[in-house]
Amino acid sequence: MKFRLKSTDKWVWVNDQFSRTNGEICRQPAVLLERLSSSREDDLSLYLDLSPFWAPTVRAVASDTPDTKLWIIRAEISRKSDCPLGKPLKCNRWFSLIRIWTPWLAPRHGVKDFSIAEDAILCSFLRWDGLHLVLLAVSGIDDGMTVLRSNSRNEVVVSSRNGSSGYDSIVIAAVGRSFESAVAAAMYHARKLVAGTAEMIVERAEKDIKPDWLENWYDGLTYCTWNGLGQNLTEQKIYNALDELERNDIVGMLWSILCKAMLNQCHPVTNLIIDDNWQSLVCNSSVY
Repeated sequence: MKFRLKSTDKWVWVNDQFSRTNGEICRQPAVLLERLSSSREDDLSLYLDLSPFWAPTVRAVASDTPDTKLWIIRAEISRKSDCPLGKPLKCNRWFSLIRIWTPWLAPRHGVKDFSIAEDAILCSFLRWDGLHLVLLAVSGIDDGMTVLRSNSRNEVVVSSRNGSSGYDSIVIAAVGRSFESAVAAAMYHARKLVAGTAEMIVERAEKDIKPDWLENWYDGLTYCTWNGLGQNLTEQKIYNALDELERNDIVGMLWSILCKAMLNQCHPVTNLIIDDNWQSLVCNSSVY
């Protein structure tokens, strides 16, 4: 790509000025787009070189997103399993959402060879023909957890953990003409799979939630970790801070002041905001 600041200037190569690599155009053949829009079932092996273990477990399902194809990959595994799923075909670039910590996700991306050091919940692959293959690991069903990893052969590895035997490891695969449509197809189907489990969780939670629970969020006392703990935040530091507030009766003193303006309706700390400001102050900004 070339650019110029005004019509009288010479054209200049972008990569000569900004040390960028050359851009690429992935042309989507019409025959592939017709295949995506048709009602006929497609073969996942055209997009993913499946391992012998997983190949028989693949089942095509109807997609709720136009111009996408969808498959569910489901197999019963033992309590602990790390099994190669296969290698994406014609991979040009890849993107993953990985788990840094229980509440945090972060992006990872690369060119051609798929390689990640952390557990991923979603992996997307841009092919040379312009199509997008998305793999989504489904967790939370039957108290099991499934994540995606890579191995030395640049294959996608399905890693599953469960406290009991007979757990089904589930991965949803979707192919679309855009990243957004492929992700939407996978997410819509995942929502159907976890709907039954979510209803049971809500039923259990409703027994402990009072109708006025939102009042605690709007009018309750909130403690934000950034003010006292800063960026170097750990789970234990949060527990220690809350214990320290209770030991020094700081909660009581705060509420003794606030109650005068709240008709003497006092409550303890009801909300906790975890904030380490990682977007602005992270040491290695290239990670994100």
